Parts: sequence; C-alpha cells; structure tokens
Amino acid sequence: MAQELPPRLNFQTEGTFPHTTLVKRMPVILRQAVDQAERAAGEDADAMSATGKLKALLQEMGSNGRLTPINDGGDDAAAWNAWLSALQDGPAPLTWLSAPWLLAECYMYRRVVAALRSSARLAKFDPFLESKQQSFSGAAAAIRELSGLVVAGVPGTPAEQFAVLIQLSLWGNKMDLSLHADAMESEAGEQALQDMQSRSVASLAPLKENILCDTTQAVWGKVAGLRGGRIDVVLDNAGYELFTDLCLLHWLTTVGHCSKVVWHTKELPWFVSDTSTTDFEWMVDRLAQSDTSAVATLGAAFQKHLESGAWVLKSHPFWTLPHEFSQIGTLAPDLRADLGSADLVFLKGDLNYRKLLADRSWDPTTPFDEVTRAFCDTTFCSLRTLKANLVCGLDPGVAERVSAVQEDWMVAGIYGVIQSVITP
Repeated sequence: MAQELPPRLNFQTEGTFPHTTLVKRMPVILRQAVDQAERAAGEDADAMSATGKLKALLQEMGSNGRLTPINDGGDDAAAWNAWLSALQDGPAPLTWLSAPWLLAECYMYRRVVAALRSSARLAKFDPFLESKQQSFSGAAAAIRELSGLVVAGVPGTPAEQFAVLIQLSLWGNKMDLSLHADAMESEAGEQALQDMQSRSVASLAPLKENILCDTTQAVWGKVAGLRGGRIDVVLDNAGYELFTDLCLLHWLTTVGHCSKVVWHTKELPWFVSDTSTTDFEWMVDRLAQSDTSAVATLGAAFQKHLESGAWVLKSHPFWTLPHEFSQIGTLAPDLRADLGSADLVFLKGDLNYRKLLADRSWDPTTPFDEVTRAFCDTTFCSLRTLKANLVCGLDPGVAERVSAVQEDWMVAGIYGVIQSVITP
C-alpha cells in the first residue's frame, strides 16, 4: 500500500503564517505592483486598462474570489489550467482561501504577468525591477566587504574555503523581498535588510549553530573530485544573495573544479526578487563599473566567465509553474535531461525547497532524499533559510530543540539547511 502523503500547506487556519501571507503580505506586494504599473502606464489607454486588471485582481484576492483560468495565450497556460482543475476539490470552485498555498502564491504572480501582457506598453514590464535594484544598492557595503575577502583569498584549506563560501551563499538567502516587501520604503527597513547580510568569515561563526542540517562535507567530497565539471545553479533572489552565489561559483571556476556553470533564471517577474536574466546581466555590469577596486575586479571576472562561455544563462517555463518538482519528468523532460548532464545542481532558496517538498507538512525527520529523489538523477544540494512551515531531513530531536527556543523557527528566516542528495 502506498504511503499516505502529508497535506499540502494551506490558508485554512487564521493566524498562521500562510494565512497571514494571503491576507497581509501578498496584498502589499500586489499594491506595489499596481503602483509601479501605473507609473509606467502614463496616459496609454491599454496600459491603464492593464493596471485596472491588477486592481481587480487585488479585489478578487480580498473577497476570496475564484481562481480563474490563465487565458493570455502563454505557452504555459495549458499546464497552469490543468493544475487548477486537478487541485479543485469536488464541485466547489477553487478560491484563494481554499487553494493550496503554493498554488495561490504562484498564481498571483502569474496573474500579474497576464494583466501586463494585455498591454503592448507593459507586456515585458517588470513591476519589481526598481525594488530589486534598490536592494542591490542597499547591499553596497556588504558587497564591498565580501569582494575584499574573495579577491584577497578566503583563508584556509580548499575544503575550508568552500565551507565559508557555501555558508555565505546560504545566508545570502535571508535577503528575500517577497517577505520584506515594504522594507525599502523606510530607512529602518533598509537597515534591517543590511543587518541580514553575512559578509565575512567572522560573521559566520555565530550562525553555525543555526544550520539545522549541514551536508557541506558530503558536497565537498563530490566537488573535490571534479576537474572541469559542470555545475548548475537554480537561482533565487537577485541583489546580495545573487552576489554570494557569484562568489561561490567564481571560486569553483577559478580553482578548476568546474569549467561550465549554468545559471537558471526566471522568465517572468516572480516572487518580487527572483533573478531574471536581465537582473543577472545588470548586476554583473554594475559590479564591473564599481569605483571600489575589489568589486570591479570581481565584476570584470564575472563578465569574462560569461564572454568565454564558461558561464551560461538559461531560463525555462518550468521554474515559474506552480507544480512540485517531482513533476519535472512529465512537464519538462528536456529540462530534467539537461540537469542530468550536470555534475552538481545547487537549488537556492525557499521557493525551490518548497517545490522539492511539494509544499507538504512532512515530519521533520523524514529523509530528504526520500522526499526529493524524483527531481533529477544527478547530485543536487539545497541551500535554504527557513521561511515557510515545512522542512525534512532533520535528525530526531532537532525540531523540538529549536522550537523550544523559538516558536516561529520555521518562518523566521534565521535557521538554515544545507541538504543534498549525492549520486556516484
């Protein structure tokens, strides 16, 4: 008999983090998208109509409206609509409150894109671009400090250097604008974001005990054996997190463990700060133009990796579908095959982790490889700070110990995991 799966996370219980996300956090994000679209629309009639659709979406969300099909002609619309139908429970319509959390949150961003596509002027407009670029500017001090460390050379053995850089990449994932949508609107908010930025070896020491599962040694065992391999990175946030990712992969490239890095970006504006190809290229250019020598040196090195073909940018519609990653073989067999060509895949951040776990409330001790093995046939490693009510792969007693210290440990963004599935 097949094992019964745990339930998907949902909005049913008032006062929970998912419910608060729907009734407070998501409307704030959507209102900001409306404001940005209105500024970009000007007096263009079609663009003004598109912003009206965004306002209507805000009303739908607030009144627990029905999740209607995606009908903008996008290549992904059929997959979206089939999943909306599949998750409808009985004859009752699927509404914002009755839908699974992952579906509804992804659906909001996809509906934003559908509204913008109804206007030629706004069809490729990113309503979150300004906040992403402000986040980058706000991280200037951290970027300067980390650049100095990387250019001078991270101290220690290669294994120790790798451990430092992978931890910096892990904690870079604290910087998630979908969780701090209003942070850029005040000096206090900007300072709070800056305080999240781990930027030195010393800053990592007090965070070590907050890594609840750490398979760095196993991942290093895989990496250390590579000579000119291929490493893929499924990106999460632009801004400082992306910079920490660039530093990690730059080191792996320059020391020769990989000769090719494939960066997987998002095709659509997604979860406020998710990295698009435009975001990636803009950031590398800005780094190369920096007045700070160490920053400019790294920016030029990143540009060289891209120009030589050692680093490649790819996007795929699967990354902006609402489906769990176990469905990649059915929905995106080409992508799964491509990932299988890599020696190692890094999956960054909370959303990728949620999709790996199908956004279900697993027992925290459920083995990570048992839950995620359908994703791909190569070694992969998830670097994630906890910002949603799910986790697996923890040793017995860890969840209880942390919960006794901090009740909201799963969503506070101060604990992290480095979890992996290692293949021969």
